[in-house]
Amino acid sequence: GKMSAEEHQGDWRRSLKQKKERFEDDFVLKFGDDEDSALKISQKTVDSIETLGATIWDGSIVLSKYLGKMAKNAENPLRGKRVLELGSGTGLLGIAASKLGAIVTYTDYSCFDLLNQNIKQNLKQTDEFSVKRLKWGEPYSTNYLLSKGGIEEGDESPSKLTDRNENESTLKKDSRLFDAIIASDLVYYPFLIEPLVKTLELLCYGGIVKSVPPKKETEEEEENPPERNEIKEEEKKEEFVPEEFWVDKCVVDSPLILMGAENHNVHSTNRFLELLSKSFKVEKISNEELDSYYQHEEIFVWKFTKKAE
Repeated sequence: GKMSAEEHQGDWRRSLKQKKERFEDDFVLKFGDDEDSALKISQKTVDSIETLGATIWDGSIVLSKYLGKMAKNAENPLRGKRVLELGSGTGLLGIAASKLGAIVTYTDYSCFDLLNQNIKQNLKQTDEFSVKRLKWGEPYSTNYLLSKGGIEEGDESPSKLTDRNENESTLKKDSRLFDAIIASDLVYYPFLIEPLVKTLELLCYGGIVKSVPPKKETEEEEENPPERNEIKEEEKKEEFVPEEFWVDKCVVDSPLILMGAENHNVHSTNRFLELLSKSFKVEKISNEELDSYYQHEEIFVWKFTKKAE
C-alpha cells in the first residue's frame, strides 16, 4: 500500500519524543480500516513504579499494529475471543484487541482511573469487557478473574484470596476460559520477572502458589538493629505463615500468548525468556510479519505456546 504522510516522518518511536508529547499529550494511533479510525489514549506523568503504566511504551504500539495486520491478512484471530491482558496500563493494547472484536479482560494493580477513562473514550457502549486487579506472583481467584465487571480506583477487589475453601472450589461450570493472553512492556524491572513468569504459568497450567507476606515488615526489618531483629523474628513467625493455595488455570489448552517488549534491559529480557522457556515454547515474530512501519530492531514481539503437559 502507499505510505501515508505520517510514515514519512522518520522514526515513530515515543522514546525519542520530547517530554510533553512523550508523557503528557494524548496519543493518537491510526487503527482500523477507515481512514479516520484511530485510538486516542490519554496518559499521566510517570513519577513512581505505581504510575509506570500511566504512559504508552513502544512495545504496545508494535504489538497493537501487529494484531491489526494479522486481522487484515487472514482470519482475524481475535474476533469473538476472550482475551486476558496483563499489565494493561493505559489500555492501548487491550483497546486495540477490543477494536478487533475481542472480549477483553484488562488487568493491572494500579492506575485504574486512567485505564477506565481510556476504555470509555475508545470503546462502544455495546463492547463487552471487564477490568480486574491482578498482582503477579500472588494467588488469585479464578472465578474473580473470569467474572464480568469493572473496578474503580481504590476499589480493593479480591485478587487476594480470602476464604481458602471458596477459592479451592472448582471453576463455575459455565465459566468460559480465556482464549488468549496479550501483554507488552512488562520486563523492565528485574524483580518483577519471576512473579510475572509465575503468573503466566498459573494462568496456563494452574498450580500451587504461596500467599505473600505483607511488604512493610521486611522493609522495617532492615532498619532495625540486630537485637530488635531477633525479637521481631519471633513475633513475625506467629504473624505470618504463608498459606498454599491451589489455583485453577484460566486459559484454554492452546491459547494464543503474545507479548511485546522494548529491549530496555537486555539482562531482564534474557532472564525472562530463560525462565519462561522452562514451561513454554518461545517463538520470536520476525520483522517481516510485523507492521512494516511500526517496528524496530530493539523491540520484540514473542509468541509463547504451552508445552505438552
